[in-house]
Amino acid sequence: GRSVTAEEVSVHGGNLVVLAKFSVNNVIMRGGFMEYHRNVVVTGRMEWSAGTLLGNSTLEPEIVVKGRLEFANSNDKNFQSVQLRVQSDAVWRGYGNLKFSHSSALRIEHGALFTVDTTASVLSDRYSDSLINNGKVVVSENREVHIGVNLQNTGSVVVLPASSVVLSGNSYWLNGSVVVSDKGELLFQRGEHRIPSNTNFVTLSSSTVKVIGGDVHIQRLGIPGQLEIFNLAIKPWYSDNQWWQQRYDIGFKGCSHINFTILKNQPTSADRPS
Repeated sequence: GRSVTAEEVSVHGGNLVVLAKFSVNNVIMRGGFMEYHRNVVVTGRMEWSAGTLLGNSTLEPEIVVKGRLEFANSNDKNFQSVQLRVQSDAVWRGYGNLKFSHSSALRIEHGALFTVDTTASVLSDRYSDSLINNGKVVVSENREVHIGVNLQNTGSVVVLPASSVVLSGNSYWLNGSVVVSDKGELLFQRGEHRIPSNTNFVTLSSSTVKVIGGDVHIQRLGIPGQLEIFNLAIKPWYSDNQWWQQRYDIGFKGCSHINFTILKNQPTSADRPS
């Protein structure tokens, strides 16, 4: 099919419609709509401070950013049927939310870095939207990010000191690693979360993993910090009056004490697996 090349595209309002394969060096989105029906390759920088990307739910074309992707400003950025792939690095600043809909996905490719340097949310109108990390996601210090889309991780997630990550969509830690630094917090709010035995899940001494809702399945977890369980679906883990079945490897490494509390939803005989 046809292909088009350009040095720069700048959208400040209105509606830009891309009907052919498109290769462009720089993209600036400061408002309006950019609608695309074929693959778009950004070879340089993409700066997105406001506006909407609109893909095609039937053809499922992709936007591939080979250079740097920047989410900036305090305005929300809207994804509608968007497949956005980051191959180098991305940074999220400002306080604008990322709002996903219609099976949108943001993919951090192997070798790419996504720096979250904001207090904001990744929002979804349904559970078909995804944040897929095959590279590295770093949440900067003193930040709080809410992830309300499906999270799939095969890379690494690092929560730096005094920051918090709140998960309210589903999450699948297929392998890879997650590290919650000192005074950091990982909070499971709702949704279904699976942390299998091949995930390197580690928290440092003064960090906290907190469960206040949802269904969390943990097979391997090293915690020299705090594990606080407020409302956990524990049916798979209760057998013969023991909290954890032996097939789950729950490890507390190098710690002098653990604050481990069950505040509600304590198991009864009816919770025993059949």
